[in-house]
Amino acid sequence: MNNEFQTDISEINRQAQAIGLNTGGSNAKNLAIYLGGGQGASSSATLSNGTVSVNLGASTVDAQSLGLNGVQTKNSTAYDLGASSASSVSNIIADTTDNGATGTTATFSFSGAGYGDTNAIGINVNLSGVASTSDLVTNINAAIQTAAQGTSGYASAFKAANITASIVTNSAGQQQLAFSSSNSSFSVASGNTMASALMGSFNAAAATPATAGAAAGVIQVASGSSELGSPATNSAPATANDLSLLAAITAGSQSVSINAVDTSGNQHSLTVNLSAANTTSLSTALDAINTALQKSDDSTLQQITAVQTGTSASTTFNFVSTLPTFTVNVGADATANTEGVNTVTNPAATGVGMTMQAVQVGTGSTADISTLAGATTAVSAVSAAVAALGSAQAAIGKGENQLNYAINLATSQITNFSAAESQIRDADVAQQAANLTKAQTLQQASIAAMAQANSAPQAVLSLLKG
Repeated sequence: MNNEFQTDISEINRQAQAIGLNTGGSNAKNLAIYLGGGQGASSSATLSNGTVSVNLGASTVDAQSLGLNGVQTKNSTAYDLGASSASSVSNIIADTTDNGATGTTATFSFSGAGYGDTNAIGINVNLSGVASTSDLVTNINAAIQTAAQGTSGYASAFKAANITASIVTNSAGQQQLAFSSSNSSFSVASGNTMASALMGSFNAAAATPATAGAAAGVIQVASGSSELGSPATNSAPATANDLSLLAAITAGSQSVSINAVDTSGNQHSLTVNLSAANTTSLSTALDAINTALQKSDDSTLQQITAVQTGTSASTTFNFVSTLPTFTVNVGADATANTEGVNTVTNPAATGVGMTMQAVQVGTGSTADISTLAGATTAVSAVSAAVAALGSAQAAIGKGENQLNYAINLATSQITNFSAAESQIRDADVAQQAANLTKAQTLQQASIAAMAQANSAPQAVLSLLKG
C-alpha cells in the first residue's frame, strides 16, 4: 500500500511539472495576457488596461506545495533508537551520562524564519515514563504544540512552520529521530546531552559510548530546502560555500546582500551592514541579519533565514529557505578579510565580492503510510492537500473567468468597431441603387420640361417668318 501511495505522490509531481504548476514551474507565476481594447491617458496606461493578469504564483500543485512532501532533518550517523539497540530510547534515558545533570528532560531549540537566533523557540521534553520511540515522538510533539501556543510573534512564526517530530527508518533498518515541516525550512539544536543522544550524537570517550550524549550541542538543518552549500553543511562545515564569522569586526563595516526571485519573476533585494556593534558573536551577527530580513516587510525575503550549522560551539552558518532560488553576496570587510563573515576555506582569496547561489540540498520528507503513525499523519496531510488543491483550482477558475470576460469584451469591441468602419468606408448597395434611379428620373423629367419650354418660342418664330 505504501509503494502505491508513493507512486501516487510521484504522479502528482509529474503532472504538476507537465502543466508547469510545480514549484518554480513555467506557469507558476503572474501571467500577463495582452488582449487589447484598453484606453488610457498614456500609452503605458492603454497597454495596462488592455492586459489581463492571471497570478498562479501561489497555485502550484506539486507534492511539496500540497503538503505531501516537505523538508526534514536527516542524520548520517549510524545509530538506532529501536528497542533492540544498545542506543534504544530506554537505554539513553537510563544512562546517567545523559540524564545525570538534567533528570529525564531533553531540551531542543528551533530556528527558522521569524524565530531564529536570540528568539529561537526552545522546548523541554518530559521523558518520564517514555519507554519507546512512539512515546518519545508523542512527548516531543506535545512540547512543540505547547511552545507554538505562545503569544509572541516568534511563537506565531514557529506555529506557522508546523514542525513535527517523527521516527524514520533508514535503509539499514535503523530508527532515528527526525523533524519535518511541509512549508518552511528550519534547524534544530540539542540543548543538553540527552537531546544530543536522541539526535544521534555520542561521546566516544564516555564509559558507555553507545548511549552517552556529546556535550556540544548538535545542530541539524532540514534537508530538501535551498541552502548555500552541500549536504556536508549539516554535519561538518568545511566546503568553500560554508560561511563563518572569522572574528568580530573592530573597524569599518561589511555588507551582506540577499537577493531572491518571487513566483512572478520579480527581484527582491536587501543589504545588511555588519559592524563592530552587531558582530560581537555569531549569535549577534545572525540576529542582525535575520532581524533585517523580517523587518523588510517583504514576504519573499522573509522566507529566508540564516542559521548556525555544525555544533553550538562552531562559528559556521548558512542561509536556508524553501524558495527555489536565491543568492547571497558577501563583501570584503575593512581589514582585508581577516574579520567579519567569510568562507571557511581560504577566506582572503574568496571573500571579495563573493556571490553564492542557493541550491536544493538533500531530500526532504514524504508522506508515508507504512506505519500507523505515518498513516495517521498522511490522512491529515491528504485532507490538507485537498483543501490546498481546491484553492489552486479556484485561482485557475478565477483566471479563466477573467479571460472569458476580457475576450467577450474584446470581441464586442471588434464587432462594434467593424460595424462603424463599415458605415464609413463601405457602400450601401440598395440605398445607392435607389438614389441612382431617383437621379435618373429627375434628369429625364428635367430634359422633358426643358424641351417643352423650348417649343413655344420656336412656334412664335415660325409665325413671324410666315
